[in-house]
Amino acid sequence: MNLSRPMQILGLLLALLLFVGCETPSDPVAQGTLCTPPTGDCPSAVSLQRIGVGRNALEFEVRAPADEDLELTLEVSTPEDSGLPLPEDLPRREGRVVLAERSYMLGAGERLVERIEPFELTVTPTLLITAEANASAQINYLLVAEPLECIDDGDCPRRETCEPTYGRCANCLSDGDCQASQTCDRRSGRCFPETQSGCQLAPSPGHAPPLWPLGLLLLGAVLRARRASPARAASLSAVILFASTFLATSTAHAAPGASLSVGAGGRLMVGSFAEGARPGWGLALNQEFRWRHAGMSLQLISGNHTTHNDSPPFEAPAHSYGVSAGPRAYLPLGPIEAQAGVDYMWVGLAGTGLVQNTGLDRTFHALGGTAGARFSLGSFHLIGRATYHHLFDAPGGLIGLDVMVGMGF
Repeated sequence: MNLSRPMQILGLLLALLLFVGCETPSDPVAQGTLCTPPTGDCPSAVSLQRIGVGRNALEFEVRAPADEDLELTLEVSTPEDSGLPLPEDLPRREGRVVLAERSYMLGAGERLVERIEPFELTVTPTLLITAEANASAQINYLLVAEPLECIDDGDCPRRETCEPTYGRCANCLSDGDCQASQTCDRRSGRCFPETQSGCQLAPSPGHAPPLWPLGLLLLGAVLRARRASPARAASLSAVILFASTFLATSTAHAAPGASLSVGAGGRLMVGSFAEGARPGWGLALNQEFRWRHAGMSLQLISGNHTTHNDSPPFEAPAHSYGVSAGPRAYLPLGPIEAQAGVDYMWVGLAGTGLVQNTGLDRTFHALGGTAGARFSLGSFHLIGRATYHHLFDAPGGLIGLDVMVGMGF
């Protein structure tokens, strides 16, 4: 059975999925109706229990009577013994901590749709919702569990800490984390007043980093390879399948980070494709989008070689350059982080040094892997790595040894 065409189709679909990207979905926890005044089957207060982890958000809808104005007060609270380190400035009432309180005045027949966000309702598993009004009303509610932005500090970008009460990354947990002239706002996780110099990039809760550049690159590679060779396109589609599966099984709720590295090192062409080429050197530029233990890499590499042949051209340079993309895995080992991954690489040649081996072909496709170690010092890091990429459409491959320096964000 020829699997080339199904693999091509699957690869195209997965590349499109990476291109579009998606947000981590929220989960509905409970829904119901509150009544004022309460009736036999419709209470004015309800206690909701959430089993799984998540950040609470409450959506509700109410309509005033057709012939009467409505004054409505909605309170959301949690027991004082919830186990969470709740801010001291939150009101306490009869063994409850009031997380949010809303008062509304609606004209006759007016409809209200409202949402109370996780930065108020915390991650507490128990919520008590109470409604009071001056007239008959029905409040339809939906409790939603949104993905946690972090579970521990390892899920947060550098210089941020995981705040357990609200399940998100924060710059501060107390006034001691801020400058002497600032105070820490526990709900936002920021120091106030904010400094005017420099800039800060606040993480977007529950959103994955933009993968559309990688998706576009992989989609173009599949289409190009399909025109040249169906078998090559099938192999490339398998690489995309692995990359997509790798990302899907990684920690979806972890706050993303990024790093940019640049370096140089040795280059070696092997196989009959590279006959006559001497060892050379090259540059490398690497961009990574990182989660906790997984990520994606996009890199540019170059190589410079001299060649010696028995027939023209006798002495000529050969330059290689490539663009590669693929998934990465990270494993902390004390102060060192081990890195490994696989890549698809599009390889181009310049110069006449290898024309006897390759003919007039100037572009090739390769599949390979990388292994390395990273040492971090604050926002800066030093990486040593080795790479090998085997060419699909020529007998040989490329070996690289690089030392890189960079910065994480």
